[in-house]
Amino acid sequence: MAEVDVERMRREARALATHAGFDRHGAEAILLAVSELATNLVRYAPGGELVVSIVSEANGVGILIQSSDPGPGIVDVELALRDGYSTTSRSSRARQEPPSRRANGFLPSRRRHSCSPVSG
Repeated sequence: MAEVDVERMRREARALATHAGFDRHGAEAILLAVSELATNLVRYAPGGELVVSIVSEANGVGILIQSSDPGPGIVDVELALRDGYSTTSRSSRARQEPPSRRANGFLPSRRRHSCSPVSG
């Protein structure tokens, strides 16, 4: 993923969220998570991939965001999910919650659609 892919992923995530029936607020929250994850891949994980897809389950339709990279992984996941944790001392955002913590708890959209994943 490259810098130019971040904006493309943002546009495509917004389109998927709208297609899935999310309201403006929900679509913007999804856009924020995608933007942060894509930016982190560009800055810290060359060769990473971001896949955004619409999922349909018994309780409705939602957006699945999967971020992966070829790095060694996270040794202590519990520690990494704590507020303020950073693997870099130069992180200017160290006091913020990780994207996964901010994104958890989205209410699913009420519409049902299927769509191919978007990857970067």
